Amino acid sequence: MNTTDSRLQDLLQLYLQNNLDLKDYEEFFALLAALPDEQLQALMQKHSDLQSDSINLDQFIKDRIDHLQNRIQQVISLGEESSTTNIDHKTQKIWKPWIGIAAACLLFAIGFSIYSGFWNSTEKLTEEVVMKKVDLSPGKDAAVMIIDGEEIVLNGEKSGVVLSDSSYSYLDGSDRTMLNAKEVQLVTPRGGQYQIVLTDGTKVWINADSRLTISKDFNIKNRTVQLSGEAFFEVKRNANLPFLIQSKAQDIRVLGTVFNVNTYSDEQYARTTLLSGSLKVNDLLLKPNQQALLNQENKVIRKLSVDAAAVAAWKDGIFDLSGLNFEECMRIIGRWYDLDIEYLGQIPQVDLVGKMSRGVKLSTFLDFLYQNTGVKGELLPNRKLIIK
Repeated sequence: MNTTDSRLQDLLQLYLQNNLDLKDYEEFFALLAALPDEQLQALMQKHSDLQSDSINLDQFIKDRIDHLQNRIQQVISLGEESSTTNIDHKTQKIWKPWIGIAAACLLFAIGFSIYSGFWNSTEKLTEEVVMKKVDLSPGKDAAVMIIDGEEIVLNGEKSGVVLSDSSYSYLDGSDRTMLNAKEVQLVTPRGGQYQIVLTDGTKVWINADSRLTISKDFNIKNRTVQLSGEAFFEVKRNANLPFLIQSKAQDIRVLGTVFNVNTYSDEQYARTTLLSGSLKVNDLLLKPNQQALLNQENKVIRKLSVDAAAVAAWKDGIFDLSGLNFEECMRIIGRWYDLDIEYLGQIPQVDLVGKMSRGVKLSTFLDFLYQNTGVKGELLPNRKLIIK
């Protein structure tokens, strides 16, 4: 078995276990897209028990089609640009072969899907492909760093930045820039996420539509940050300088621990969930797999036992919707795909459960929603999602 085959097998196992992060997801389906038909058939035969696994074969095929359609569209766009702009000879040579490979893989995937009963008729398949013309790609690494009021758009290919006492750089050490600021903010848009390593070594993953503010005296006189939105923290231990997170409704005090904080202003409750170590939310002490649930209006706080890994699954590129009501789930979807959600009539009284990659296109989620609850979602061109 060569290195590529071995990597594909490893990624397939991660897929079946719902453990693919965003980068692995893209690599997995890129490798699948390049497989000749006979190799893909052999792979399907080898794993013919997919239907009894934790992931459904239909969903596996559908995810692959989504990925291939997106790749074909990217290549078509590149070809259109080449007719009006100067691109290098190497790119022009790659373009047509990629169209052939991707189209062939897509046709095979569709044929395999029809054979396995994914669609009941050619007419239904046609409707499905037409529907995907109005679709949205998932969120990505994107952020703006604000240094004393000056905005710097960060490189989405780098995924994170590292702060030091006198400079900042990307996670890979590139583009080091001198820094002498009173205040640094990292802001993610709707449909964006980013990572930052603070000057004390603390790692923070910042979810969509969030803001983290760090003062100049951080790791000197204090380790205090302000958060709005959601972030996952791995706090570097320092017994002499506790780590403090301030938000609209709560203060969180830790020494060194791993936890998730959700304090979006459009949520009724702020949720602080502990994975390891210990921390204090206002006056409430948490242990691992406990959550502080704070009413952001009346400040009443209580403690719950939860699956902390499920709460923090977003950091690893997974939607885990267990334990959330329908409206909460749709707000999560709205932030990640940069959507405005509108309900046609009453808000559906259904519970969503299960896991799904944050790397899928919106249509995949809408199919999941309809197949599991009967609730339909219609995407309008102005990024408004109508729930029927």
